[in-house]
Amino acid sequence: MQKPPNYEKYIESVRWRNISDAMKKHANYTCARCNTRTTVLEVHHKNYDRLGKERMSDLEVLCIPCHNIADRKRVEKREERGKQRSYDKAFATYVATKYGDHVIGFPDADEEFERWLDRKHYGEFGE
Repeated sequence: MQKPPNYEKYIESVRWRNISDAMKKHANYTCARCNTRTTVLEVHHKNYDRLGKERMSDLEVLCIPCHNIADRKRVEKREERGKQRSYDKAFATYVATKYGDHVIGFPDADEEFERWLDRKHYGEFGE
């Protein structure tokens, strides 16, 4: 996931250091995922929606391996949402092209669209 432009500056700030230290202390220096107790912890942003105005529920205290996994999963989720938006947009375009912009209900259009995608992707005969 691409970090907001002001992320690095914020993470280096005294404000973030205080939040991070307080979160680690509150977690009793224990990783929220694997329960490893260590002083080498990081505070993970589950999202960047309120960067600089985070709620405790936006953050998670993690050891470095768990933090790396959490970051990868956040990227995967974002990519999956992007794919879903692309799919939804393509489906809407397909339906509007085939049935018109103002149609209310199009029986079996989703299955028809899937078959069209398969033909487009694999060719008419699955090649």
